[in-house]
Amino acid sequence: MTFEDAPAENPQTPSPGAVPAAGAIDQLMASVPPAGPPPMAFDTVPAGMSSSSPESELPQSGLIGSLQFDSEPPWSKAMGIAQVLTVVAAAGLASVVGSIAGLAIDLFSGDSGFFEELATGEMDTGIENMIATLPATLVLGTIFQQLGQGLSPFLISKLWKGYGVAKDWGLRFKWVDIPIGVGLAVAGLLLAWLVSVGLSPLVGVEDASEADNGVIVSGFKDSIWLYPMLFAVVIGAPLSEEIAFRGVVQRSMSRFGGPLVGILGSSVLFAVVHIGGTSFGGQIVLWASIFMIGLVFAVASAYFKRLGPCIVGHVLNNLIAAVALLAAA
Repeated sequence: MTFEDAPAENPQTPSPGAVPAAGAIDQLMASVPPAGPPPMAFDTVPAGMSSSSPESELPQSGLIGSLQFDSEPPWSKAMGIAQVLTVVAAAGLASVVGSIAGLAIDLFSGDSGFFEELATGEMDTGIENMIATLPATLVLGTIFQQLGQGLSPFLISKLWKGYGVAKDWGLRFKWVDIPIGVGLAVAGLLLAWLVSVGLSPLVGVEDASEADNGVIVSGFKDSIWLYPMLFAVVIGAPLSEEIAFRGVVQRSMSRFGGPLVGILGSSVLFAVVHIGGTSFGGQIVLWASIFMIGLVFAVASAYFKRLGPCIVGHVLNNLIAAVALLAAA
């Protein structure tokens, strides 16, 4: 309707009793502020997260399940360090419990030779002698340590973070992780071999056995404890170490200092806990080799955003090493 066709009365001044149009009512209601304080936005996505990322979803349980902020909580980085320390403490405590249980078995079995060495004051603490005299102590201490190391992240997710292990630590699998894991195992072993060959002359290592911790497997070849130890090496270690180092440690350190810090830091810690070199130079070479393997898994964890490929690669890595050691023994 054009201006010339408008009714005679002033369109800006409705006649008494006239009912305003629906659009005018909507505009009037929209201009009226709601009564009471504005609602609190508990589902605000923290800064640096996209609404499509898994971490942006609200936790269903856990300590922080009822605490949401407009940005990242100020104590989040400290919480990450605390989570790493929790895993370390759980692994250490569980290892002590397992070692005590194993020691009881060894002592009451009567054939460990422990009392004889203790009575003479000539206790040999070398790994070969421990395998011969305290096999149950060594095996159960290892298995319990893996239980504490592998199960504590589940407890942290349940009681602390609240998102679940799949979102908190990337514990997810896909069928494609199998061929990817094969590639990671090959890459890790190749890099470890190259580093070992290049570093050994520099630190005075003449025999490759100086940088070998495989006695933990080969030493049990004639023992009834071989199969529990094989399970710990081939299955227990990959599962517990990946969720601990590439899960908790890497993600916590990445949150603290960025992805590069998480990759390098988790790889260093992963290497440090592996001991067994028979000389100082051999231990250096062993650490460097394990670091390269950990570095491959850490990069894969950061790239794929899940632990499936790393676990598959770790299982294959340890399986190949165990079979080779037993065949050589």
